[in-house]
Amino acid sequence: MEDAGTYTVVAHFPNSEREIGFGQLDVYEHLRVPVLIASSYGVIENEEDVVLTCYTNGLSVQWLFNGMNLQFTNRMKLSWNSRRLTIDPVKREDAGVYKCKISNPMMWVESRPLELHVLY
Repeated sequence: MEDAGTYTVVAHFPNSEREIGFGQLDVYEHLRVPVLIASSYGVIENEEDVVLTCYTNGLSVQWLFNGMNLQFTNRMKLSWNSRRLTIDPVKREDAGVYKCKISNPMMWVESRPLELHVLY
């Protein structure tokens, strides 16, 4: 990480000419597989809430539901860093498989699937 920064390259040519160039080197931390945990894995419809937390070293968090980008509703709230998703109250259509996906400009990694059951 400490190697990131602006670098100068100087090319010396046989005819005594030289060219100078500049470049930016960005270094990204290796992303570890995020861990997704729920406050409860089986909740009662219209009576309980659930909090899904994505534990990660990544900066950018995306939420997936049944293999697609999660379509947020007015019952869903994200924490300031997008690592915590609260659904309040839970409805039967919220039952399914959740994942969190983290990324940086070089790669992305998904958590293992978490299956939420809604009792009604």
